Amino acid sequence: MENNHEGPAASGSANSPIRRPARALIGWLPEIQGEMLLSGTINSGPAAQVPENLERARQARDAVAARTAGIDQAELTLNPPPELDDHIAKLRESPGGASMFLEGWQVAIVDLSRVCGFQPVVFTDTTAERVDGIKADDMLGIAAITLPTEQAELPKIGFDMAKQVFTVLSPNPNLRIVGNFMSEAPEAQATGIGFLVRILPSFVKVVVFQGRYILTDGYHRAHGLLGRGINMAPVFVKTANAIEEVALPGMLPQGAYLGDRPPLLTDYHHDVVASPVQLPAAQKMIVVQGFELGFGG
Repeated sequence: MENNHEGPAASGSANSPIRRPARALIGWLPEIQGEMLLSGTINSGPAAQVPENLERARQARDAVAARTAGIDQAELTLNPPPELDDHIAKLRESPGGASMFLEGWQVAIVDLSRVCGFQPVVFTDTTAERVDGIKADDMLGIAAITLPTEQAELPKIGFDMAKQVFTVLSPNPNLRIVGNFMSEAPEAQATGIGFLVRILPSFVKVVVFQGRYILTDGYHRAHGLLGRGINMAPVFVKTANAIEEVALPGMLPQGAYLGDRPPLLTDYHHDVVASPVQLPAAQKMIVVQGFELGFGG
């Protein structure tokens, strides 16, 4: 999943973390959680009880409750145009794209402005630059962003000689250990052992559950496209048969995005039901350390 924390590398200490601008759907959050986000924290625990934040959160929830029940998601998808045939063919041949097709995902043109969202927060400091220069009629250019066929940039690796520690740090949550290796190094009369790390490809994905279209990955790109007035975009679409295929930890309550007045992706841009917040940045780290241990006498 393209997580909230994807963005520029951040630095700072545990006591003074780097903070990033974001938009929070406080109109669909429980009172305490919404107030915490407005206060600049994502940690569980007692809320700061700032009167202005409590009132702001209440107003947002009232605005959601006052909406007319129901949403229009009829005829939300279109078949991809012929101009995307070559791109889709390359997508099928790419390692990440091929696995998506094997899992039953299909490419469709989707009206993002009518898709529901379930992610409480979207960091916004890089959303505009990720779609900079893209125009609504450039479907191939949009596809390069929403359904990339190119390998993501390799993660940067650091090494501490004194501690014999390799560190791989990335703001992208898709950083993973994807394998291991062992190889001979004849020139050094030694054997090399280690792990393979990679930033897995991320696609804009929409799941259809109980007739409702919900974005499950690609929030930064969707937010950036909608911010440029671009609604129609090629994405991966799949029907889910169980809530377990949709629900993810840390998302809005199920009653929020499956209820009568769910948030749409456009709501992240609406100040009545969403608010700008400053939240701690997070990064993904892989650590590999070598030890020499002795046993016996």
